[in-house]
Amino acid sequence: MAITVKPKVYILDEELGWTQQRNVQRTYQTDGVTAAVETNELGLRGPVYTGPSRQKRILILGDSFTAGFEVSNDELFSMIWDRARPDLEIVNAGVSGYSTVQEILRSRQLQSIVQPDLYMLFVYENDLNDNVMPFFPGLGPRPYVDENGHIHPTNWELYVPLLPPIPGKIWLYKNTLGFYLIHNWLWQFSIKKQESKPHPYVKQWSTAIPEDVKWKALEGLIATFAQGKKLVLVALPAREHVKSGDTDFSVRLQGLAERVGVQFVNLQLVLRPEHFYENDIHWNAAGHKAVASYLTSKISP
Repeated sequence: MAITVKPKVYILDEELGWTQQRNVQRTYQTDGVTAAVETNELGLRGPVYTGPSRQKRILILGDSFTAGFEVSNDELFSMIWDRARPDLEIVNAGVSGYSTVQEILRSRQLQSIVQPDLYMLFVYENDLNDNVMPFFPGLGPRPYVDENGHIHPTNWELYVPLLPPIPGKIWLYKNTLGFYLIHNWLWQFSIKKQESKPHPYVKQWSTAIPEDVKWKALEGLIATFAQGKKLVLVALPAREHVKSGDTDFSVRLQGLAERVGVQFVNLQLVLRPEHFYENDIHWNAAGHKAVASYLTSKISP
């Protein structure tokens, strides 16, 4: 029986922690649905828009919801939106696992290339925690913000406790695909096995800073980022919030947007339980279509 090895999408990056590889084609399976995922020459999904343009250009920043690897490229909300509005050029810079810190740093790399007229920052509830975590367990170290609002660069020594206790583990992880894949697989397995009992080192970092301080850090990041830019803050509700009608996160994020002085969009107004996969937290094709339709009518740079 032939064994198919799928191309690696994520590559380590000293500044960002990781990013998406350029010009990759591969498939993903979610609840039995196959998604054909492609990245372009910038490592993003969708058409390449660079340099000056007569059209208004929007740069979308976000995590796995924005990247949308659960649907094929032509079903991705940003591409549906791009097709529906010929007067706009939509650039989707979403990367799975990204925090707000990483998204802001990525926007700085893309700013001179994409030259956006409008920035859209998608915020999910786990960004509060991710911003203060110096690593993503299954991927690697990343830049993070401390309780005083200072951004720290990636630090491999803070990732060491999550790697197998063998000599040369950092070098092996950076340079050996097999070691990287095995570590990633073992971490995914441990997540499923210990959902109610997180890794003690991860728990240590996630509980070190109070929730209100995490909100303050998020506000500081967004306030600094918004200076001199046209920015839209987008609330991404969790599947459980949509099902239960819990609006605490979106209401609090709206208050943040008002204090910072940026436009706010709440996707909880459009998303329904049927827009999510049954066994996955992300949107299905119907969810991407609903989000695209809402943004098409809501956003005018």
